[in-house]
Amino acid sequence: MSNRTLVANFKYLSGVESGTLAGLLVYPNPFGERIYLKNHEVVNRVVISNLIGQRVMDVQLSGGEHIDTGHLRKGIYLVELVTKDGARTVRRMVKN
Repeated sequence: MSNRTLVANFKYLSGVESGTLAGLLVYPNPFGERIYLKNHEVVNRVVISNLIGQRVMDVQLSGGEHIDTGHLRKGIYLVELVTKDGARTVRRMVKN
């Protein structure tokens, strides 16, 4: 057997959002006809998927602070928010 050197770099990840995502608020939960975004200026895209992974909405935000969700059925959705610099976060939200 020959000696080999393995170098690994690890980055500590925490469950706490920081940077541009820290001030982002998505509400209400549960939601009805609309989802509202506070500090929406940092978000440029919202992808909403059902629990089996099907995309039901893919919205490019253009200055709006809400997303119309009246056509969605009642259930649980994963709401992915993508910032202008590519950062992402996913929120679990319930439609009433």
